[in-house]
Amino acid sequence: MKPVLAKLLFAGLGLCAVISSVFPATGQTWVRTSAPVTNINWSSIASSANGSQIVAVAQTPALAGPIYISSDAGNIWISNALPSKTWIAVAASADGSKLVSLNRGGTAYASSNYGVSWTSSTTSANWYSVGSSADGVTMVAAAGSGSLYTSTNAGSSWSAGAGTAGINWRAVAGSADGNKWVAVNQRALGGSIYTSTNSGISWVSNNAPSLGFVAAASSVDGKILAAAPGGYNLGNGPLCISTNYGATWFTNTSPVLTWTAIASSADGKKLVATALKADGSTTFSNSIFTSTNYGVTWNSNTVPAENWSAVASSADGNKLVATTIWGGIWISQTTPSPQLNLVPSPGGLTLQWPVPAGNFVLQQSTDLMAWLDLTNPPSLNYTNLQNQVTLSPANGCSFYRLKTP
Repeated sequence: MKPVLAKLLFAGLGLCAVISSVFPATGQTWVRTSAPVTNINWSSIASSANGSQIVAVAQTPALAGPIYISSDAGNIWISNALPSKTWIAVAASADGSKLVSLNRGGTAYASSNYGVSWTSSTTSANWYSVGSSADGVTMVAAAGSGSLYTSTNAGSSWSAGAGTAGINWRAVAGSADGNKWVAVNQRALGGSIYTSTNSGISWVSNNAPSLGFVAAASSVDGKILAAAPGGYNLGNGPLCISTNYGATWFTNTSPVLTWTAIASSADGKKLVATALKADGSTTFSNSIFTSTNYGVTWNSNTVPAENWSAVASSADGNKLVATTIWGGIWISQTTPSPQLNLVPSPGGLTLQWPVPAGNFVLQQSTDLMAWLDLTNPPSLNYTNLQNQVTLSPANGCSFYRLKTP
């Protein structure tokens, strides 16, 4: 048996106690995948909650690029059957089955079978970004100098949001349930960051710094929000964070760079941001920064001197995948250590743990000596991106833990 990488939970006779384990700190190491490099301008990437399903879209010098999909956490990439277009943005549901890809100046394409087949919508726009709810049903897309568009049928059709026309929208991000959203723009009239609490039907301007924002990220509940300024001379600056659903924002110790993308773990504690090479330098290599404390402080990652264009994160923040404009697709993975929690539920007890970037098996013991693998398959809770198993109350005491298979 490999070392247990989780907290142990004791439950029985109405008494609960948590036994914490100590895990060693691990560094952030990036490795280039087998995704194509030559003449492919990767523009956007999305990941399932566990990091196993990944989809990336690209442009080329001819402004027409492919869509590539990996079903094994980035080891093998397969070109999709869609025609080459100016693919600018992509989003995925939590399980990776529902995908939507935007064609700059064209239509949106949606898939409900992991990208095997796609259907084109009838809506065309100058798309820039798209976000999806965890179940892949509710989506919001940003159209530069256009509107914020919403879809309630997994991207099959789109409607322009009221009061959002004519603003230079650049990015969107939403909560897992698809109700709360954040949208950013590059210094358009009316403010630079907007939020919605009704699935994108209406939007309000936030009291945010006056910067030209190009990327946004959200925690699973929409409480922790992050915004990245960029766009060359249109508003480079430090990364901005909100911890109260966008009501107030603060800048942090991140450097002033031409940021291109930002992503968040489900709880908002772990963040990752990418940037272009500083001032066109060919030697500046610290263009990926990560935070493990809600964006209060940031650490540079040792990565090649590339122009990083997009980034995605698994739900637990331990599996990161980033694209470069011409340098391929890179992956970083740290050892997951999910916390096992007990939640009372009707007719039993529910064990929950964050969807990890790796496989774990739930075990049960009555004496902490002999452990039994539980055969109950976990289900994904789309409201909090946690795996959960509901068990009938046991007579006496039981211990539960997660282990790597």
